[in-house]
Amino acid sequence: MPTPLRSRRLVLAATALLSTALLAIQADARPWRHGVIEPKSDAGFILMSSERDFAKQHGLDIEIVSLKNENLGLRGILSGELDSYEGSPPVAAMTRGADVKAIGCSWSLVPHLIFARADVKDVKGLAGKTIATSAPGSMPDIIGHLAIEKAGLDQASVKTANVGGDTDRYRSLIGGVVDAAVISAEYIPIMDLTKVHEIAKGSEAAPEYIRTCYTVTSKEIASRPDDVAIFLAAEMDGFRYAMSHKAEAVALAQKAAGQKPDDPRPAFIYDLAIKANMIDWTLPIPVDKLDAMQVTLARFGGSSTPIDVNKMYDPKPREKALSLLGK
Repeated sequence: MPTPLRSRRLVLAATALLSTALLAIQADARPWRHGVIEPKSDAGFILMSSERDFAKQHGLDIEIVSLKNENLGLRGILSGELDSYEGSPPVAAMTRGADVKAIGCSWSLVPHLIFARADVKDVKGLAGKTIATSAPGSMPDIIGHLAIEKAGLDQASVKTANVGGDTDRYRSLIGGVVDAAVISAEYIPIMDLTKVHEIAKGSEAAPEYIRTCYTVTSKEIASRPDDVAIFLAAEMDGFRYAMSHKAEAVALAQKAAGQKPDDPRPAFIYDLAIKANMIDWTLPIPVDKLDAMQVTLARFGGSSTPIDVNKMYDPKPREKALSLLGK
């Protein structure tokens, strides 16, 4: 039987060998370039996987590439400059024949709301007024159109203005440039709610809209099937970890977005995402929502004729990722 001293030496030797093996794996890690929209208050969820290097345990080195918009993500994977990107599923491109697939979705509901000036009491009050959305066919644009439709208004009675990102839309509303705006709920803690107020929830106006999916090309899946699964498993690990480590997730979001430590927005959006079940670390693919999204986009001119929804996603990488995690 080994003596206590010898046992300790054996443990130390085993630990050293394991550490050496892990360092070797990390040194030989295969590169993976993943595109994400410029960090905001939800970055604690989105960046946790790369922050804690979950993928390197499986020999994959994820490099995060910051993007101005989702169109750059789509172009990146089609050109081969990116291996994947995270954002609204590119439904319009899919219906036009782009050979890209959704392989998992993290945010099944949108955290956006429609805010309006105090004199606009509800969505019907937008008749003859202007609402700040974003590019035609984008998530804010679709939320605006669907809210207008559900209020019984003629689309032509409300002017929609492409004002860019959430920060731009927020500033245009606060500055009095527009009468209403589609804005992420993360801005609620810093809003003057005596001057603006919520008139509609994006998740109710557009319940079929998926906020965030992971998208890759079919070529990527065929040429690097193991790496695609490892990447997705690492993202699952990242979301799972973030969902049970609020303080760390909030601090990461503040750092990534360049916010001060007392900025209330990351904690607010964190709590909202958890309480409203907006996120799921297993990254399910809501096929019914993908199908509904293409129908809605076709109605509002954002895509071509709907296609077979089964061509819009590939479940195999997710199934393999879950297997890697023992699920």
